Amino acid sequence: MAKTSILAKTGDAEGLGMVLLEAAVTGVPVIGIRHGSISEAIIDEQPGFFGH
Repeated sequence: MAKTSILAKTGDAEGLGMVLLEAAVTGVPVIGIRHGSISEAIIDEQPGFFGH
């Protein structure tokens, strides 16, 4: 499985992976969870989905 973000040595992680925005620009559906900024980048069923 490919990693979409990198965890810093301090434990910090990015709040929004660029992969979500890149997918949206190209029309590729994404599946995400309601966590952090991910829920702001995905509109459920248009063309993204939230896992349950």
